[in-house]
Amino acid sequence: TGNDSMVIDADGEDYTIDGTGYTVKIYAPGYGTFENGDGKYDAEESNGMSPMVVVETAGRKLLFTGDGTVETETWFIEKMGGASYDVDFLKAGHHGSKPSTSQAFLDFVTPEYCVIMCDNGEEYSHPDTEVMNRLFDMGVVTYRTNRHGNIVLNIDEDGDMAFAVEREVPAENNKNGINDLMLVSAPAA
Repeated sequence: TGNDSMVIDADGEDYTIDGTGYTVKIYAPGYGTFENGDGKYDAEESNGMSPMVVVETAGRKLLFTGDGTVETETWFIEKMGGASYDVDFLKAGHHGSKPSTSQAFLDFVTPEYCVIMCDNGEEYSHPDTEVMNRLFDMGVVTYRTNRHGNIVLNIDEDGDMAFAVEREVPAENNKNGINDLMLVSAPAA
């Protein structure tokens, strides 16, 4: 992009982008935070470098974790400090795989809604049963791309949220019976 002011080094960087009606906060751990020292980055090390991105708009707080791992989550918890960092929405880390979306992280961010981006589960078994059980135990309303198709989160200026999905399949883990906020949209052409 040619923007040298947003370079992430080995120690990581934090950035804030203020827009009209929204703020984006980027917390990037940096490429030296989780590396094992051999100069070669395996998949777990690379995934651990995923930035944590917080979008705040209309009184809502959304957390996007990329392919973050438990180590990334622990780093984020320590970075944010305090007993909690309440969010309305969580994009689960690394397709809902076992080394992500830990109980400690869920207890820290306490989301009401979650989206998991995953394939049909045949190759990698995403999302992991333990992750789904944690989300169920907390009653986090969960949408998955392998069940719902494309998922678009809409938030209006009053902070009302709606999840536009391609397939009308019940949201998972809604043991508390809260409004699932589902809207069914036409499949993408």
